[in-house]
Amino acid sequence: MTLIATNPGVPTLVLIALSVCGLHAEPEAAPPLSDALRPEHRASLETSEADLKHQLDTLAASEVDAESLKAIAEIRNLLALPRKEFADDNSLLGEWRVRSLQVSGLGAYAYPFFQCSIQREGKTGILFKKNTGSQRRFGLLARDGKHRFLFLGGSYYSDESPIPYSTLQDASVKADPERDSAGHLFQLEKGRLLLVFAAEGSRGEIYELKR
Repeated sequence: MTLIATNPGVPTLVLIALSVCGLHAEPEAAPPLSDALRPEHRASLETSEADLKHQLDTLAASEVDAESLKAIAEIRNLLALPRKEFADDNSLLGEWRVRSLQVSGLGAYAYPFFQCSIQREGKTGILFKKNTGSQRRFGLLARDGKHRFLFLGGSYYSDESPIPYSTLQDASVKADPERDSAGHLFQLEKGRLLLVFAAEGSRGEIYELKR
């Protein structure tokens, strides 16, 4: 298949990944995006929220500063909010504001909102792009039931180009699994989303998205 970039901001490797995953093919011919999950992410995704809650409890029981305690409370509140069924895929599309909330053994942090977008690529491909701020992400979204989407992507910095999920990169490229991100995207209410990432060691992270 010859790939033609319909969006100049989409790296060629991601266009290849979209093709490999069937996201440029007819929907009935497309294998699920979950087939690309690395085994360790497949396991950690199933316990991501329980792991995050345990990290929060452990940190809260230690001596932490007021900023960390506030961030812990914000993360707990977001995780406790009810989730709703997605009306359709198009409800995701467009411009969003996103903030990262993170927890590690050193503390918890709630960062300010930055711009991001969710857009179509091809017939059924959905791309998430956070290309603002120093910590950035880029990846694919695909339905994973009525109440969530699977996210597979990569993290990168402001002086780097977007990095796809390692198993979706061309075999000729030296992939770095340490940059991989996997998560589940949920709808909290109209115009508000929650993306819970699989834990990376002692570090947990969520995104809150708002219109």
